[in-house]
Amino acid sequence: DGHRMHIAPFAGTTTCVAAATTILPARLVKILTRRLSAKSADVVTIEVGETHAVVRAGRAVWTARLVGGVFPEWRRVVPAVEPSDTVGTGAGGALRAAVGMVVRVSGAKRSMAPIAAFGGLTPGGTPTVELRHEGGPYRATFTADVTGPDPVRLGLNLFYALDALDAVAPTGVGEVELRMTDDA
Repeated sequence: DGHRMHIAPFAGTTTCVAAATTILPARLVKILTRRLSAKSADVVTIEVGETHAVVRAGRAVWTARLVGGVFPEWRRVVPAVEPSDTVGTGAGGALRAAVGMVVRVSGAKRSMAPIAAFGGLTPGGTPTVELRHEGGPYRATFTADVTGPDPVRLGLNLFYALDALDAVAPTGVGEVELRMTDDA
């Protein structure tokens, strides 16, 4: 959608009548992610026209205008895995709950673009998310296994973090991996 990029493998049977390179709007991707993660037996059909996409799943139908432009070559954007990377792996639900709790308690609004510090990302450390805001700081901890040579402190927009977690772990089930490299 011009701000975020999400690539996810799809475990299922696919049939493609014609190859298409399209960019779906973030809102439609969220709907599809929730629908596909609901363990539904429905067949999902995506029909792509010149300007619109129509998605059918069971009796539900969604129509959305396609995002203009060309999807970037994501393998160039996403850094390769290196042994020197610091990697944090944890339950998506636990991280989502920690970030969500900081948002609720602090009263942060999306329009504020609140930048939170993620710290404690060291082997054996206690990972935290912290927002310094009116009346704060607001802090929550979460469980993660961290590997790598260097301690990391990371700043992220809380609402972008929530959007990303909703995209990769919409039901809160499964693990989320955060890989940090110094190739910035």
